[in-house]
Amino acid sequence: MSAITATREQITEPMTSRWVQGEAFPDGSCFGCGPANTEGLGVQSFTDGAGVTAIWQPELMHQAVADVLCGGVIGTLLDCHSGAAVWWWLHEKHGAWPSSSITPDADGGPTYLTSGYSIDLLRPTSIASPVTLHAEVSRHVDPEITVVGELESEGKVRATITANFRQFRPR
Repeated sequence: MSAITATREQITEPMTSRWVQGEAFPDGSCFGCGPANTEGLGVQSFTDGAGVTAIWQPELMHQAVADVLCGGVIGTLLDCHSGAAVWWWLHEKHGAWPSSSITPDADGGPTYLTSGYSIDLLRPTSIASPVTLHAEVSRHVDPEITVVGELESEGKVRATITANFRQFRPR
């Protein structure tokens, strides 16, 4: 796994913070946050009250131009981290992790997938410093959940996201 990661102690109290991806889908292969994807970005989102927080360290391979984090990487980080906020919110609402499968006979609660997002890149983000991601559910109207989040580095918000997740229903 490249580029990571915060320990539980760096996020919040170790007894109350939970690693969302590690608990919800430990065998997940998502490029941005799948614990089983050794070639991915390796985002680890930890619970932080109603939302989730992660700390991630960029590497040279994530650079767009000299010392600037690639906007596509920022998009992946914020999308995956927003998804973790949805998973945590659903866990709190239903008392169990949602299904990580899109097959109709999968165990677990409903599956929500990213249906769209808007990211504002507010200022360049250096690859020399870690980034902190924050996200939380801001709205739920079946079958859609909206998440707001931000990427912060060096004490400044560098990017924001509004992401929509729609409940997956096999057709």
